[in-house]
Amino acid sequence: MVATAEAESKSVVVPSLWTLLSAMAPIIAIIGIVALNAFDPEDEYRKRLFEAYKLIEEEGFGNLEPMGREYAYAKYARVTIKTDVDRFFMRLLKFYKDVADVLDKAMIGWPAAKEESLYLTVSRLWSAFTHFYIQLDYVIILLTGYLGRAAAPVFRKDPLRKIMPLDAVNGIAARLRSIEEKQSWLTNRKCIWILDKVEDEKNYTFASLINDVTACTHVLLDYARTVLDPELKEAYPGISVKNPNPVLLDAVIGWRKTLTKLYELGVAYHNDYSPTRSIIVGNKAELIVGSSPGHAVHVDISDNSITATYYDKDNDVHEVLMSVAKSIGVDVVGHEAGEYTTFSVPANKHYLLFKCILPFATSLDLRIYDQLTQRNAWSLLSFEDVYRIQVRYNFDTKRTEVHLILNAIKTLKLDRA
Repeated sequence: MVATAEAESKSVVVPSLWTLLSAMAPIIAIIGIVALNAFDPEDEYRKRLFEAYKLIEEEGFGNLEPMGREYAYAKYARVTIKTDVDRFFMRLLKFYKDVADVLDKAMIGWPAAKEESLYLTVSRLWSAFTHFYIQLDYVIILLTGYLGRAAAPVFRKDPLRKIMPLDAVNGIAARLRSIEEKQSWLTNRKCIWILDKVEDEKNYTFASLINDVTACTHVLLDYARTVLDPELKEAYPGISVKNPNPVLLDAVIGWRKTLTKLYELGVAYHNDYSPTRSIIVGNKAELIVGSSPGHAVHVDISDNSITATYYDKDNDVHEVLMSVAKSIGVDVVGHEAGEYTTFSVPANKHYLLFKCILPFATSLDLRIYDQLTQRNAWSLLSFEDVYRIQVRYNFDTKRTEVHLILNAIKTLKLDRA
């Protein structure tokens, strides 16, 4: 209390500096805690990513997916605008818009040249959520319009054809396939099951529609949950982990180091190399190996072996990598032309897969064209040597690429631990 009279002022005992500091200690501590927990302005994008993660966990997995499953199983329930459209589809539409908006804000505030590969992943995720929103909005417009004019009660077991013409049903089917195609490039997983099984789209029911929309939602949210998980920590540049298997982490670090070396040698362009990153959770890993959507590898490790499934629409790339695998003793245990190839190696020889095969998937044309025009882009061999190799194989690009990869493996000593 401040004294106002002279007598009072004379009687006041001035506290020591130590007494003042002791009294203020709790306030200083609170200020310190707030300061420690405050986000750096550059980390604002991280706050946005966490906000998106919470939306996905709480609203997506917590409310909308269970609701979709419940509605799909209740086949004898009546379809109404209030229950099916407003309560489920419109809520789902708002959810997709909310997540897309948060991701958009995260990208706007993203610091320049920081975590470029994560930025590209988030931008693809934003694109998938936005695309889902646009396609779902079209489906809702059709459902609302035709349900509002339905003359008789409609149940979820009934085909869509009961209230709308076949071209409208085909339009909904096309939107669902567009959703699957868009996000499968990101997740490498299909999400439509019932639509692909019905013999005729005119037999596609309301329950089936809800089921397929919910299934596609699950696949996309499952991928987003992994990418945005706040518990992921960076173990090595471009490698985020959560309780990683140590052998798998060692293998992925080998991939990253080899890929960086190839980039420095001019085998990969910056726009191919910069998006590459990997996420390891326990005994599984996802590798983004290029700039094209869906250019990815899924990895699993067991006690004695590692399998890696490489996804790419370019079958020539698959054929080259399979030829290299055969030459160095890596097993090919699965393949579908223009879709995927699965490789397998003993866990103690993971370097054969992660250093000798997967790094070359990032840019498998190996800059051969550049070598013949710029003369120094492929720095492991001279211009003349590359040209002689092409002549030797009668300008067969795939055989030339296999030769160049095997030469790089030998020159860089990649086929050893």
